[in-house]
Amino acid sequence: MFKNTNGFNMNFMILIIYAVLAIMLLTRIVKGIKAKKELKGEVNEFQKKSSPFEFVLVIMLFVIGIFNFVQAPKTNMFYSIIIGVMMLVIAIFFLLNAKGKVRVAENAILADGQLVHYKQLKRWGFDKESGELVMLVKVDQREEQRVVRTKNEDINEINRLIRKYKLGK
Repeated sequence: MFKNTNGFNMNFMILIIYAVLAIMLLTRIVKGIKAKKELKGEVNEFQKKSSPFEFVLVIMLFVIGIFNFVQAPKTNMFYSIIIGVMMLVIAIFFLLNAKGKVRVAENAILADGQLVHYKQLKRWGFDKESGELVMLVKVDQREEQRVVRTKNEDINEINRLIRKYKLGK
């Protein structure tokens, strides 16, 4: 389909980009599953808040992926089938990432596949308008800011649990 005069196939390059993206998303899912096993004691789960952008992106990936997959036999484009399948796989992985949960346990917080132990948590707060939990985390001698979208109705309970487990209050 997209071939330049040097014989470089752009479809192959697009396929590599999609494969790397799928691997990144799958890695995040696997890390979250492994980190979930490290949570100790009582584990409270809260549904993450999805953004409209995430919803639109997943729908676009599904629609374009299905279109590529359906159109491929009509155009004899082998790469269109593979790219269509990869787009559907990415959409599923992205949906699984977006619909993840925020888990607040006695020893740590797990969100977006990242485990934050309370000894790493330096500060936290909530943006009440967007419902985001904002954490300042110390990792390997440097501080990082991590943001997790939560539902507004869960803010007080999440804050109460963090105060209980981090501060003993």
